[in-house]
Amino acid sequence: MRYNEVIQLISVSYEVDDLGNRIPISNKREVFCNKLALGINEFSSAGQLGYKPDKAFKFYSFEYKNEQEAIFKRKRYQIYRIAENGEFTTIYCQEVIADGGRFD
Repeated sequence: MRYNEVIQLISVSYEVDDLGNRIPISNKREVFCNKLALGINEFSSAGQLGYKPDKAFKFYSFEYKNEQEAIFKRKRYQIYRIAENGEFTTIYCQEVIADGGRFD
């Protein structure tokens, strides 16, 4: 398989300001991946749990650091399922539409 697509994985950390408010800080990393097709079983299983599957991506396991969001082709996705299979990890995502789904 060629890993010719690039996805940004996003983790969120928090800083505390002078007033004690938690300020979210997004940390982004680029990872080479393969975009996978979703099968009918994934749509059915995810739909029963209230998710709307949109994309799946596969990359080397050592590159995944428990991120919960991703950006692919300027669209933001929430990671709702992770499948680790030895050397490779597959993440299953649904588009985030609360902010329009776009992230520049």
